[in-house]
Amino acid sequence: MQTAEKYFMTVAEEKGISSAARVLYITQQSLSEQMQKLEQLYGSKLFLRKPRFQLTQEGEALYRTLQKVRILEDGLQTELTEIRDKQHGLLNIGIHSVRARCILPETLVRFRALCPNVKLNFYSHDTSDFEKMLLNGDLDLFFGINARDLPEFRRIRIASEAAFLVVSADYLERTLDRDPAEIGIITREDLQKMTLILNQQATNFRLRINEYLEGLTFAPEQIISVDGYYVQMELASRQLGACFCPQQMLRNALLPRASRISGRLLSFPIPEITDSNELYLVTHRHAYQSGYMKTFLEILIEECRRSME
Repeated sequence: MQTAEKYFMTVAEEKGISSAARVLYITQQSLSEQMQKLEQLYGSKLFLRKPRFQLTQEGEALYRTLQKVRILEDGLQTELTEIRDKQHGLLNIGIHSVRARCILPETLVRFRALCPNVKLNFYSHDTSDFEKMLLNGDLDLFFGINARDLPEFRRIRIASEAAFLVVSADYLERTLDRDPAEIGIITREDLQKMTLILNQQATNFRLRINEYLEGLTFAPEQIISVDGYYVQMELASRQLGACFCPQQMLRNALLPRASRISGRLLSFPIPEITDSNELYLVTHRHAYQSGYMKTFLEILIEECRRSME
């Protein structure tokens, strides 16, 4: 990729000449001249500055093409490095910290035994951020929730994820005045008597829970809003209410950890929530996959699916 094309990528990503010039440590005039030469080369206006900065259709087409070029160039460098030294390498991986806690420890133990000299960088963001990073070549793969089926993506479906209500046995017995061993499902009438522990942020999972609650014949009066499934599980274990939890969070010693705090935590599926999360591992269709990346993917897929059992 030529210098002017690299500069254009920065202008597109920074959404402006002035901010791109600061990132590139060059003057605005020098950057503008480079962009003018690029427009002359392609015979097209690549972006508009007013009323706000935006790429033209030609600019968007060039940006998409240069994204692919960057992916291919990075892949070539990775392949050449692998040819010279199969023992060393680098993987940039996107996975939310909550999901990482469920599947990474065992994955890394197994991977390290096979590829001890490969450097691993992990990034914790939302799926929408991971999608942009993969398109830009900043990631080699990511674990995503409901990741989009874009032409540039190769998605490996892991599972459909159900939603569960998590509550302590002692809290159930006290609130419902029933033996927890005799409770097969949590009814709407049962739910009405409980304090609900919910995510404060408008995550995809919280939106699903909101839709479920809106369909009830009552509005919950007692709600504790706090982010983080681990905090919510601990509050539930201390008999402060019931929390909603994605299926994958039920594994990785979450329930045993909570049970050590104060009694058993029980989980109940919520069949009314039919719009389940779809879990994917996503790579770039045009990116080179090294041998160690294929090894990591194989192990991660196995551990992801095991976490859903």
